[in-house]
Amino acid sequence: MTSSAKPWNSVPAKNPASSTETSATSSIRRPRKNPLEPRRPEILAPLEKELGILEEKIAEQEAAQATLTTALSSEDVSGDAEKLRQTTNAVEKITHTLDLSYTRWSALTEEIETVKAKHGL
Repeated sequence: MTSSAKPWNSVPAKNPASSTETSATSSIRRPRKNPLEPRRPEILAPLEKELGILEEKIAEQEAAQATLTTALSSEDVSGDAEKLRQTTNAVEKITHTLDLSYTRWSALTEEIETVKAKHGL
């Protein structure tokens, strides 16, 4: 073989500056360490989505609790036994709901951190 002849399976070197590769060929991913383990989005996406939804619900619940707590001190509610009872019950209900939401938030954030640590993310 002469110095200018190339073997049939040789690939010419590409100059990165003048490359005309498509994005499909230029973004080849490395294989995962264990192909049986799901990728990050498959693992974390549902957890992170639930966390986002839960945080929005918590904000709404906190606003409702603040509104009800403010209403308890208003003359309109404090001067009417029935309104006072209803508002007090509503405050207790939203407080219980918030406690459940905080508990789920805590468990969910812990689960996300555990998954991240386990998978080196």
